Amino acid sequence: MTSILAILVAIILAVGNTVLMGSALIALQHGRFGLLLVALMVLFVSGELIIKPLFRLVGEQGVRKHLAKRNKGE
Repeated sequence: MTSILAILVAIILAVGNTVLMGSALIALQHGRFGLLLVALMVLFVSGELIIKPLFRLVGEQGVRKHLAKRNKGE
């Protein structure tokens, strides 16, 4: 259940980041560098603070489940 939730959150964040990147490109075309910097900072912060720990959590849980199954079989 946790992995499904994590995948959904990752998809939502990816779509949000794509929209932010699009707005950053539009800001760059129109010469609004303040908006560009804000969009790029949000992209960076969301990647560092949300996406990396989320994937780390899902990975650790997957490894624990795999090891538990392997240890039961032996």
